[in-house]
Amino acid sequence: MFKIFKRPKILLIIIALLSFLGFLDAAYLTIKHYQGILPPCSVSGCENVLTSRYATVGTLPISLLGSIYYVAVITLSIVLLQIPYSHSRPPPCHSREGGNLLKKSALPANWIPAFARMTMGKVGMIKILILLIFSGFFVSVILFLIQALILYSFCQYCLFSEAVSIFLLIFSIILLRLYKGTGYRE
Repeated sequence: MFKIFKRPKILLIIIALLSFLGFLDAAYLTIKHYQGILPPCSVSGCENVLTSRYATVGTLPISLLGSIYYVAVITLSIVLLQIPYSHSRPPPCHSREGGNLLKKSALPANWIPAFARMTMGKVGMIKILILLIFSGFFVSVILFLIQALILYSFCQYCLFSEAVSIFLLIFSIILLRLYKGTGYRE
């Protein structure tokens, strides 16, 4: 059963799918915020959380920031899926003769993964993904503590996003350990 966690592409797909679910949740709350409508909740106290002063940063709802975060994680996961898994070093961006291999007039269709692979490598991008996910997890912990210790109320949408953050952190750490444990070097 746990053999699927030994395949990097499966882990990246899981991370992208979890992020998509988090994006749907955050986007729904953002839309409802700008419509001025409280979403229906099966948990009492949801309205206390969504209308509290902690629900916004300035004029931006936290859910909008969450949507941006989830889009960033999805994008990085998809870019990582496009970079092939190999044990060889990626090609340099300049030839020995000094010519640029990536000409501005003829960018390949997969120029983003090629650019990412040339600048930081796949393991570097995975580290950025983990840093991003850890940051999201850290914010989720703070928001959970605000709900529990300050507001004494919980929002089911917020709890869902916090659960997604926990699973994203777990799968991203498994992904990093997989790359470090296989001797994958760039």
